[in-house]
Amino acid sequence: MPTTLHRPDAEGAAPTAAPRPRPDELAVRVHALRRARRDARTRASRVRRVLLAPTPAGDTYAQAPETRRQH
Repeated sequence: MPTTLHRPDAEGAAPTAAPRPRPDELAVRVHALRRARRDARTRASRVRRVLLAPTPAGDTYAQAPETRRQH
């Protein structure tokens, strides 16, 4: 028995797309997306800079002190 993937709504018509945003709403969305992209680039750059920064000579990464287990 074949199954259909596309089902129209109760009235028999296919669902319509969301209404198009007005130009001012679109500008606000574009501005927010650009700001988010810029912030993400800045965060990635800072993370890279920290991860790739050289450590002082003879210094290793910070290690947690050993804990002594008492039995």
